[in-house]
Amino acid sequence: MSARVPLFLVASQGRRDYTAIGRDGQFVHIYPREHVVIVQISDWKAWTNGDLLECETFKAHDAIAAAAVAKRTEIEKSRSK
Repeated sequence: MSARVPLFLVASQGRRDYTAIGRDGQFVHIYPREHVVIVQISDWKAWTNGDLLECETFKAHDAIAAAAVAKRTEIEKSRSK
C-alpha cells in the first residue's frame, strides 16, 4: 500500500521556475532556463515555522541553481580551450 501525499505546483509571478511542494519539507524545484532540477527530501516534523523555512529553502535552491550554472559555464569554457 502506498501513502498519498498532497503536492502543490507553484509558479510565482515574475519568475521562470516551478516548485512542487510536498509535505513537511519535500520539494521538487525546476529551473527550466538553467536546466537545473533540485529534489529536496527533508522532515520538518510539522509545518511549524513552515513559511519561514519555505522562504529559506527557496533562497537556498536559487543559490544552488546559480552555482550549478556557474560551474557548468566554467567546465564548458575549460573544454573549449
